[in-house]
Amino acid sequence: LTSRSEHRLLLRSDNADMRLTAIGREIGLVGDDRWQMFVEKSERVKAESERLQNTRIAPTDPLAVAAMELSGHNVSQHVTLEHLLRRPKISYELLDAHDLGSKDLDKIEKETVEINIKYDGFIKRAAHQMKQMSSKEHKEIPQGIDYASINIISMEAREKLAKFQPRTIGQAARIGGVNPSDIQALLLHMEVSKRKKDPKKAGAKKKNKAVVQ
Repeated sequence: LTSRSEHRLLLRSDNADMRLTAIGREIGLVGDDRWQMFVEKSERVKAESERLQNTRIAPTDPLAVAAMELSGHNVSQHVTLEHLLRRPKISYELLDAHDLGSKDLDKIEKETVEINIKYDGFIKRAAHQMKQMSSKEHKEIPQGIDYASINIISMEAREKLAKFQPRTIGQAARIGGVNPSDIQALLLHMEVSKRKKDPKKAGAKKKNKAVVQ
């Protein structure tokens, strides 16, 4: 289930083909017809995203008035359709209702465009977190670590980590019930513990920082 995924904003059902079709093509599982369909869909989604970024409407436009009533936020100047879609309670269906949606996209494609716009900041942050996590994939976890004492990790994660005793951060991240925030907390705990065991190194860092200042 994507609801239990570490990065569920990235691993969505509506963008499954966007994530996996190219991989399938590389290993010979996607034929020419399926690939052409995927390429055309990608181009439609990209073109529509660009259109929404560049299409502006006046505050008096019926769509702007409807968006203001639904979201509760005033439209005082010309805004892009993308800007309106970012607002709460505003969906692509509203654009369609005012003949400002695209007739080239199906329902799933419109949903993909809407989600990418509404959650753009969160999606980028999730992608950044995943990239950071990948760089620590093989970082070893100290043996004998007392997970029960790490209060900044959720209770469920502490129980799962104590049960499975992962040897690396990558293994820990793939345990069901252990979320990215738990992994970040575990990394923080490991760093703090390391500094406590090596106070000279920590002191040297502070001294170097003071010199630089």
